[in-house]
Amino acid sequence: MIVEVAAIKEGGTPHRVKIFLSEDQLDLDKSGFSLHLNEPISGFCELTLLSGQKVRVKGAVETKLNIKCDRCLGQFFNPIKKSFDLLYAPDVSVAGTEEVNLNYDDLELGFYKDEKIDLSRVVLEPIFSELPMKLICSPSCKGLCGECGANLNEVECNCPSFSDTRWHELAKFRKKLT
Repeated sequence: MIVEVAAIKEGGTPHRVKIFLSEDQLDLDKSGFSLHLNEPISGFCELTLLSGQKVRVKGAVETKLNIKCDRCLGQFFNPIKKSFDLLYAPDVSVAGTEEVNLNYDDLELGFYKDEKIDLSRVVLEPIFSELPMKLICSPSCKGLCGECGANLNEVECNCPSFSDTRWHELAKFRKKLT
């Protein structure tokens, strides 16, 4: 979903765009997450041209993600509703190996190329920022058995408890402290 900066300049008032993106319109396979959209991403963006060709992108999105748990590999749903207020500037190419000094404010900027802003990337940013580092179905998730691979949330396996002998000396030391 590409918006040309020229379209924003013409209106003078915020350029409003409705967002409706299905999974096949996004490149989620390259994102590194094991998730899929359970429902399309919907919402809106308002693009306003500021001085110096900076563009303010304000909006809100919502969707429901189908995620694979990192502990038990089970599927679970995570509804996301997020608003955002971002600032974009033209991408200035730096020739050669010239060093560029960035201010703290520059780290808050996104960049666009060729007078075009890709809203699908703008919309994915607040969704991914809402996800935790570890995608876990619930805080009480027991995960998989290290021996047989059974989902410990669903069954109780009879595998002998695994004990790593390298930790026995530390366990003895811990008992002395208590």
